[in-house]
Amino acid sequence: MSDIENSFSELKVTFSEIDFSFSEKGNSFSNIGITFSDIEVEKEEERMVNGILIKYIQMSGTVKGIKFTYAGYYCSNESGSIQFLSFTGKSLFKDYQNDFEDLLNGLVTLQK
Repeated sequence: MSDIENSFSELKVTFSEIDFSFSEKGNSFSNIGITFSDIEVEKEEERMVNGILIKYIQMSGTVKGIKFTYAGYYCSNESGSIQFLSFTGKSLFKDYQNDFEDLLNGLVTLQK
């Protein structure tokens, strides 16, 4: 495992359904709380992770003058929503990408 000193993760869970249909309009992904001065969606796909249909999005942009790359899993249904993000400086992303994938792929939900 690489040194993860310069990488970050964030998990947001809500009990309401959220539309994760993203749009680069306005350079704001306001439904996930990220506002970029610029943005590039580098990859967007659906994945099956531990029995859950997940939307994976990798995106890069500048936040407060710093270039970041985010890799995140997003899912939502009538029970609630999950946003699981890992991110680091854009120039460091390839160094941490495998660690991010390992972390994100550990996502599980508990049944009622």
